[in-house]
Amino acid sequence: MRHQWLLLSILQSAIASPASFVPKEAKKFEWTALGDSYASGVGSTTYKDGRRCLRYDQAYPVQMNDDKRLGNNKDHIFNNVVCSGSHSSEIEKYQFYDEDERNKPNWEYDPRPKFGNPRMATLSVGGDDIDFPGIIFNCILEAHFWGGPIYRPCDEQRKVSWDLLKSPNLVNNVDHLIKKAVAKGRKGTVGDQFKLYVTGYAEFFNQDDPGCDGVTFARAANPKDDGKDHIKMTKKIRKDFNDMSRALNAAIQAAVDRNKDKGVKFIDIQGNGALNGRRFCEPGIKEPDQHNKKLWFWHYPYTDPDNDNTKLLKETTDKAFRGFSTQQLRAKYKTAREYEDALYAALDFEKAKKINGGDPEAKGVWDTIGWRAKVFHPHVIFHQHIKDLVLAQYQKDVGGKVTLTKPTSPKPTCWHVGDACKCTDGSTPERDENGRCCLWNQPHNNDLCWP
Repeated sequence: MRHQWLLLSILQSAIASPASFVPKEAKKFEWTALGDSYASGVGSTTYKDGRRCLRYDQAYPVQMNDDKRLGNNKDHIFNNVVCSGSHSSEIEKYQFYDEDERNKPNWEYDPRPKFGNPRMATLSVGGDDIDFPGIIFNCILEAHFWGGPIYRPCDEQRKVSWDLLKSPNLVNNVDHLIKKAVAKGRKGTVGDQFKLYVTGYAEFFNQDDPGCDGVTFARAANPKDDGKDHIKMTKKIRKDFNDMSRALNAAIQAAVDRNKDKGVKFIDIQGNGALNGRRFCEPGIKEPDQHNKKLWFWHYPYTDPDNDNTKLLKETTDKAFRGFSTQQLRAKYKTAREYEDALYAALDFEKAKKINGGDPEAKGVWDTIGWRAKVFHPHVIFHQHIKDLVLAQYQKDVGGKVTLTKPTSPKPTCWHVGDACKCTDGSTPERDENGRCCLWNQPHNNDLCWP
């Protein structure tokens, strides 16, 4: 009887841990994260590497890799190949390498890790395929991150994004990418046991409450109104933006459904009302509220003070687009990606290294880019939620016990960036009499200060 009980305990333990399903011939549990900025975690919380890929340390794939439900991460091989700004075609081209690569397609993207020999993979794709960054620039911020002009009027941008959403190319391109991921995954050690989890996108707004009808998120009008006319976040335009997210999710799910017999699952990141009360323009919130602790998205840091890196990026923007009218920019750049390519081509990388103390990666400039590019991207707590959804589905698929953790707001951390202070949760700290960065009256421990 004792031997039977011992055998049963061992079997139950194996079922409870996904890591125990690693094939005997594999020494470590290996998996791969593919995708765009939703997967790179832009802005959450500390920039790690990738340059324009903007890989951050609290992105949902990184949180997954650190989660105990996958076992000890020391026993993992984690291929984090995600890259901010990636269209489906670029993921196909640059995220399936057999060996680690550098500077592909140029110095702006480095490193480019290999796809590896994963047992499972995650994928976030679609936002850039419909030029959603164009919606943020041209319809919401009404400017580029460093003050550059819009390159397309909002009504025209909305039409462009809707045309891309309605095109059969969207589903076909995502489907083609999924098939490539499955084919490459199945060529590895696990064969047809390879699993792929494709995440959706979020609806950013409460579209029913009238409180935002007279509100603009325009960069030039916040925090101090410039007195000019700007696009208001009316219920009508909020519904249109949410409809775009719904249409994008429908397209992604349609592509997943074409491959559901190949171990591919769609992860609805906002299912069961997960975002209720956690979006922009919720009742009782005076937008744009950078200090809304319930918000699961990053706000634009309107009050972020200038430092050497922001000054360099403003100089770069002026260098790239000085003298161009919106009409000229519209003719020259068809998407936000083309616009940004011109901006980065004008960046003096040697100067960026110099103002960052000779750092060969100039991490400060990329972190500054991520700190502003994070707008409308998932906050750390939202990444935690996405992580939990993927892990729960994976555990269910491999026969393990499904466990979910309740997302909790992490204790903020603040630090000095030049003459300014910066916090992980997007708060705007103040300096005390000793020059420390401080947040006052915090629920964690009253006042929090960092030297």
